[in-house]
This record gives sequence, structure tokens and C-alpha cells, in this order.
Amino acid sequence: MEITQASTDERMVKNPHLTRQLSIIDTERLEKQKIYIVGCGAIGSFVALELAKMGITQIEVWDNDTVSIENMSNQFFRFSDIDKNKAKALHDLVFDFTGVKIKYHETKFEQGTACHVVFNNEDAIMISAVDSMAIRALIYNDIKSNELEQHVKYIIDPRMSAEAYLQFVADMTVAKSMDNYAKTLYSDENAVAERCTAKSTIYTATLAAGMVVKTVKNLVMREAFAKTIQWDIKASRQDTMQMFTHA
Repeated sequence: MEITQASTDERMVKNPHLTRQLSIIDTERLEKQKIYIVGCGAIGSFVALELAKMGITQIEVWDNDTVSIENMSNQFFRFSDIDKNKAKALHDLVFDFTGVKIKYHETKFEQGTACHVVFNNEDAIMISAVDSMAIRALIYNDIKSNELEQHVKYIIDPRMSAEAYLQFVADMTVAKSMDNYAKTLYSDENAVAERCTAKSTIYTATLAAGMVVKTVKNLVMREAFAKTIQWDIKASRQDTMQMFTHA
């Protein structure tokens, strides 16, 4: 869809709070986009906020963990949220900051649970914001084995440590992309990077969230996107590998 002055003017009336981005992002496409986020921690909490701020309203999140004092330095939560379920607390925060009511599940993403049957929106984007390789593999295998790839079109997989970030994007409609992503799903025992809960900084979390949301914008707007991003935040060096374009 070409963004014309007429369409921009119309959307300014409908979404005045998004006025400053209307020449960059098509709000109508954002309104139709379904986003799933598994994990409401350092990356997932800020991603949910930023997506809602950008204009996406169809957001669904999962997390069975509770907010702790250790989360205050690097996650989008208040001290008053301590001991609350992260998914519920995130729902409340996103609504307060944006007016968007996200759907939330106070449950762990596990095989055989009801959350596996809700992936029913065409071209949905799954954000695997978890700190476990096992859960990443479960998400991927569930989408693949249950033939849900016609609904979950993309997986965005952000991985962070204290001052480093790695991001993969899998196109679930392309066999080669799926196979390449599957090769990154090594075991937790072989993982080099620290778990998000072990060593984390607020700037790495927010930079990572911004990259995820920018990638969502690329996918929604059908722009070129990177299959892999490797970002040495400490050294201020970023490597982008293999740009993909939409047909």
C-alpha cells in the first residue's frame, strides 16, 4: 500500500497519537497484525510496550513467572508489581501507557497446554523472548509439527546477555529458512551466552527490544529484513547477515 498524503491525513484523524510516524509506518497494516510474545522479561516486557506504542493492538503474551526485586533494573515493571505475575502486570502497564489491552496468559508455555491451539491468525508473528533453548525449540517444533506455519508466518528469536545481542528471523513458509533456524536451536548445556536472568543491563534490554520492534515493522511493511543480527553492544559493533526481501 502506497502511503499518500490523503491516506496519511485520514489516519491522522483516526490515530492522532501516531501522527509522527504515519509517513513511515502504515497504521492500517499494524492494526491487522497479530503478535504472540512468549516471555515477559527483559526483552518481552519492553517489546510489548513498544509494539503497542507503535500502533499494534493484537498482542498476546505468556509468562508464568512473578516479578522479583532483581527484575527492577532491566525489565518494564514497577516496584509495586513485585510478586505479581509478569503477564498480568505487563497487561496492566501496557494499558496504562498506551490504552491497548493485550491478552495475557499466566501460564508456562508447555507442550500439551491450551495455549498451543490459539495460533489461528493468518500471518501472525511469534516473538520467542525466552531464556531457555528448550522452550525456543518447543515453540518452533510446535508450530512446525502442528502445521501452523500457515498462521505463524515468522518467528523472531532475540537472544541477549550482559552486553551482547543475537537475533534470528525464521520465515515459516520457507523450508530453507526453517531448516537454517532449526540449526541454531542447540541445547541449553551448549549455550555460551548467559541467561537473561543471570547478567543483564537495561540498555541491552531496551536496544534489543527496539531491534525486535523494528524487525516487526520491516515484516509488516514488507521491507527487507535481516535473517541474523549479531550485535556486540559493548564494542558498539553490529553485523547483519543475509538480507531477505519479500516476493
